[in-house]
Amino acid sequence: MEKKKREFDQGKARREGREWLLTTASLQHYRKRVDALKGNTSPKARTMQERYEQKLRELSEKQKRLPASDPLDPNYRRLFYVRYADDYLIGIIGNKQEAENLFREIQTFLTTALKLDISEEKSGIHHAKEGTSFLGYEVLNYTSEKIVTVHSPGFTRVGAATRRTVKERLHLRIPQHTMSEFCRRKGYGNYESLHPSSKAGWILMDEAEILLAYNAEMRGIANYYALANGAKGGLRKLMYLAQSSFLATLADKFKSSISKELLKHRQGKDIVVLTKMKEGKSQRYTLFTLRNWKPPQPKDVDVLPTTIHLRFGRGTLGQRLDMSICESCRKTGGYLEVHHVRKLKDLQGKEWWEQVMSTRKRKTMILCVECHDLLHIGKLSNRQKKF
Repeated sequence: MEKKKREFDQGKARREGREWLLTTASLQHYRKRVDALKGNTSPKARTMQERYEQKLRELSEKQKRLPASDPLDPNYRRLFYVRYADDYLIGIIGNKQEAENLFREIQTFLTTALKLDISEEKSGIHHAKEGTSFLGYEVLNYTSEKIVTVHSPGFTRVGAATRRTVKERLHLRIPQHTMSEFCRRKGYGNYESLHPSSKAGWILMDEAEILLAYNAEMRGIANYYALANGAKGGLRKLMYLAQSSFLATLADKFKSSISKELLKHRQGKDIVVLTKMKEGKSQRYTLFTLRNWKPPQPKDVDVLPTTIHLRFGRGTLGQRLDMSICESCRKTGGYLEVHHVRKLKDLQGKEWWEQVMSTRKRKTMILCVECHDLLHIGKLSNRQKKF
């Protein structure tokens, strides 16, 4: 790609746009007229100055909506590319014919030299303004029509104290169809109608563990899309459904309603779960919100949460035994045994059950006889469980 980039790139800069040049020349002309009339107090001069200043405002607003350079300059070409594992995104400054030729060359190289096939479903040529999908993001060229006022003592002329905000810049957006699919997969509810649903598989967990499980999923998806422009706005609908789903799960657990659970756990603007510790003190767990979320650094964006250990209850040993459920294969009834370790620091964390015990800070695990025997011979696998 570096070789192809050197061959493709052409020109040092785009030529200036013709319409932009004409508008700029008209601005300079009327500014000279205004400067020449300054200090003249006659009514005719004041009328002419006001007329020129109005023309300056109109030309200045027009100039800020025009591209300063010619986007169709045939003597200026650029090729850009980015790769993540086996996903490529290539952008060019040029015409569609050049894009089609480049696409065929890359396809031929991958097929003949590397013996690889291009996915017809995911590959194609798209205009930058229409955008395309890359690593779950929507990448597109964005231009804002917003004009902002610049407060500076250096701007004294009429029409010079405003500037445009964003012009032809690449933006990363959060695709809403991806949010809808994530919501459906996680069981938060209906994304279109904003109707939440509870997670029946999490009802046996205690309140704190349900909250931590939701937090892991919500924080994980938020951190992944932290690089997007307007990330909080793109995630707001999903976060609302996830928070409502958390309250719906608690409502099903305690045979209550969402509104009652909200009144029970709301503290100010936060939804809080309090648990009592051994020393009589209470531990405070807060549900994840975008209001307090600080996007992570780029090196931390791809870290995905692990929620597998949160699927087990944190109740007392007696409560867990009374439920008569194996915490490995989830079989109910029958004879159960308790696997016990002497110290948590003895857990090496190589096996999945060691990670579960270490994360939950529990030295015990309720197992059926078959799973307990498999654990002691080192053959207890988490593939047989249903999560």
